[in-house]
Amino acid sequence: MFEILPFLVISIFVVAGVIVAIALICTLGQWRKNNQAPVLTVQAFVSGKRTEDSSFMMMSGDVPMWIEDTTHYAAFQVPSGDCLEFHISGSEYAQFREGDRGDLTFQGKRYLGFRRRM
Repeated sequence: MFEILPFLVISIFVVAGVIVAIALICTLGQWRKNNQAPVLTVQAFVSGKRTEDSSFMMMSGDVPMWIEDTTHYAAFQVPSGDCLEFHISGSEYAQFREGDRGDLTFQGKRYLGFRRRM
């Protein structure tokens, strides 16, 4: 029983390391693709908004602390009929209304801004 324990501990660390490495490679790959993509500005309208809430517990000494986070997204419809969804800031999320029309600027999957037209 105790002879297999070091093998299990090492295996867990190896698997965790591989998962972290894969996540890092995927993130860097997307960052690189975004940087190589042209910056585009197109006419669009806000076709939807959504939020995603997450929470997790952290320990501060002996005291558990719950951390809560809200991620904001907006979906934009462009003249070609495509729908593009981007992560946006909370302040922009509060300003947007479904149906708002304007100019959407983005680079790959990176949102750069939306200027509403009145």
